[in-house]
Amino acid sequence: MSTSSNPIKSARVEQSDQYQLRGLEAQEDMAFWAMWMFVAAVATFAITSIGTFLIWRQVRLTRKAVEDTSAATETMKEANRIAEENSHRQLRAYLSVKSVTVSESDWDDERLQIMIEAENAGQTPAVLRSIVMRAAWATESGDRNLVDHTSKNQVPCHRNTPMHIPLSFKCDDELLGKEGHLTVVGRIEYDDVFGKRQKEPFSFRTQEGHFYPLLDHVFPIRLAAFSPLSMIEAIEEFEKKHGKLTKAK
Repeated sequence: MSTSSNPIKSARVEQSDQYQLRGLEAQEDMAFWAMWMFVAAVATFAITSIGTFLIWRQVRLTRKAVEDTSAATETMKEANRIAEENSHRQLRAYLSVKSVTVSESDWDDERLQIMIEAENAGQTPAVLRSIVMRAAWATESGDRNLVDHTSKNQVPCHRNTPMHIPLSFKCDDELLGKEGHLTVVGRIEYDDVFGKRQKEPFSFRTQEGHFYPLLDHVFPIRLAAFSPLSMIEAIEEFEKKHGKLTKAK
């Protein structure tokens, strides 16, 4: 019996061909959609990359804006600090020693008195906290301390109001009879209205031409202000005329 004459076998062959045809079509469809899925994946990757780049760029711009803002803030803070310091300098108190006078004591004939006059030349009040002062008599044989004074105070000092601080001392007649210079140096400390502690040095001495015994002076003696440099020059001039100045033992 031939194959063509067998209807059952022919039906099976035709059915097998249909299955193969459907499988081939399914494979073609899968290949087609796989291609589009690849295209979609590439597009998604490209879009994601572009989005990531834009986000990164935005982050950079934001960071730069923050840095610029921080720099501007620091600049503004520095400007405010400078303005505040300038304001404090213009408005704070300026307490200084204006004059030093030596006179005979009003209550003891054997003592002399040093009167320190301080004045606040600033725009606001101050509180005097301490005075450190040293008075010495410089002679050919050296210098001798007359007063070594330190005091703690809490005295208000108003603007353009002189304040007088008296200090008395006693020295022997032998020392008063020697030629020399009287020097008064020290420092005053005070608080301004901004809560800052200020220190102001002062230095005074007898006049350049008044190198003679203290007892020969006509009281009261108004001392002259001098700078440390002028004091050095005065000592050098003294040593040229009278020899090396050494401290008394």
